[in-house]
This record gives sequence, C-alpha cells and structure tokens, in this order.
Amino acid sequence: MIAKASQKPVEISARQTLALSMGLHELATNATKYGALSCPDGRVTVRWVGDGESLLIDWEESGGPAVTPPTKKGFGSRLLERLLTSELGAEPTLDYAPDGLKCRIAARLLGRGRSPPDLQGFERAPA
Repeated sequence: MIAKASQKPVEISARQTLALSMGLHELATNATKYGALSCPDGRVTVRWVGDGESLLIDWEESGGPAVTPPTKKGFGSRLLERLLTSELGAEPTLDYAPDGLKCRIAARLLGRGRSPPDLQGFERAPA
C-alpha cells in the first residue's frame, strides 16, 4: 500500500477518528477479500490532504481483479455512507471502475463547515 499525505497536521475528534478508521478498515477488508489486495500485483494508493478544517481522502485500487458494481448496497457501503456522513459531515463517493475501486471521502472537520480542500497539484503516487 502506498500512502501520501499533505504536510499540515489535521486535527480530528475521537468520534471522527473512530468513524474514519472504521471506514478505512472496511475499504481495506474489501480490498483484501475481493479487490486489489487479493492479488500479488494489486496495490492500494491512499492520498489525503487537509487544511485543518477539512480533509480529502482518495483511495484507489489497481492491479486486482476486474470490478463490477454491486447489485445492492451491502453493509460496507451503508457504513461508509451513514457513519462518515453523520460523524464527519463527509460526502463519500464510490466509483466501481473496471480497473479498480476508487473512493473519495470529502469531510468537514470539527464542525467548522468549510468545503473540502482540492487535490489540484497534489502529486499522484507512482504506479
């Protein structure tokens, strides 16, 4: 797994930490069972940037089996949507691209209500 971060520290509450860790755990579990991490050449790239008031996280899988969108929402999708929305004010989006799942979590931190930062110019991890 490759992780890239912004240079600014991002402060989040205990409840937000729990929600975010549960969401990332769900993504990692699914990547291991069905996605990129189920294959020797698979990889997950996680990028995040924050400005102290908002946080943007990109999760990208590659090198795994072909992805097909689910026919119904399972526990993981509901967890990501409901928990991250209620605790982080996040707007998680899932893209079931054939070459790998992509998830974007755009969150407002500590109730400050600003829009999430832009990843424009944020360096993409090497493939």
